[in-house]
Amino acid sequence: MRFSATIVFVAALISVNVILGSVTTYKTSQINLPDAYALQRGVMPPGVTIFIDKGNALFNQGNYAQAIQSYDKALAINANDEVALDNKGIALYGLGNYTQAIHSYAKTLALDPNDKVALDGKGASLNRLGDYLQAMLYLDRALAVDPNYKVALDNEGAARYGLGNYTQAIQYFNKALSIDPNYKEAFDNKGAALSGLRNYTDAIQSYDKALAIDANDKVALIGKANSLLGLRNFTRAIQYYDKTLAVDPNFKEALDGKGESLSDLGSYSQSIHYYDKALAVDPNYKIALNDKGAALYGSGNYTQALHYFNKALSIDPKYKEALNNKQTVVSKMRGVS
Repeated sequence: MRFSATIVFVAALISVNVILGSVTTYKTSQINLPDAYALQRGVMPPGVTIFIDKGNALFNQGNYAQAIQSYDKALAINANDEVALDNKGIALYGLGNYTQAIHSYAKTLALDPNDKVALDGKGASLNRLGDYLQAMLYLDRALAVDPNYKVALDNEGAARYGLGNYTQAIQYFNKALSIDPNYKEAFDNKGAALSGLRNYTDAIQSYDKALAIDANDKVALIGKANSLLGLRNFTRAIQYYDKTLAVDPNFKEALDGKGESLSDLGSYSQSIHYYDKALAVDPNYKIALNDKGAALYGSGNYTQALHYFNKALSIDPKYKEALNNKQTVVSKMRGVS
């Protein structure tokens, strides 16, 4: 019998992951905001402008922590500067500090309840925390301010994806793409939603469109690899996992996916090598623990297989695949004895 190994879709984010509105997208919309806000609210204090511009430059270099320091210096001069608050929230989001990002966006919204960047950013952060219904409340408000705000449309789709409403999610991703036909993140997310519907062929087409925009888009590369795995085209899947790993050698989902493909081809020893590499990146990666157990079972090492299923269950006692696999291996061991 084939064990319950877990395909991990990462388009964000994940389990199945969806990109919840990329920081890059925020960056593009944010970088010119200081001048725009200065025109709307009068002349900024010189120090505020300098620190925001410095923060934006650091943000563009990927130095989110240093960017936050610059935004904080701007806020020390004017604690109510919406640009600094918004950009600080975006940088915190980039660092994965979603709760702190929400706090920064809340300060902006106390000043301007219709700030679409803060509404969208708070929604995206809530998405990342798994609070999809609450996220939709803020994303809907952002879209009420600007129905064509593509980032909010993408994040609204991500929220519906998180709730398992894949068809509705695709509708929002399509709306975002109707506004920007080259919106790479929306193609990534649409591919993940199509994969959620097990429509792997169409998912691959969406990922290919993202790759036509950016050949090194690791989200699209692993998404395509996972879809090929879903189609049981294991050799082609391995090719795309390798392309993903060429971009990011420590991408644990790609390491695990390559391991699963090798396992499905019967190459258990090679698959275990890649599961071990994934676990070197994250020792508590329950999916790799489960999948390594499945490979050990396939190679006839039942005792070790049981050990790894138990390790996965120690991290998540309700992990369905590991529970099923543990039951199978225990039954097998009883039969053997």
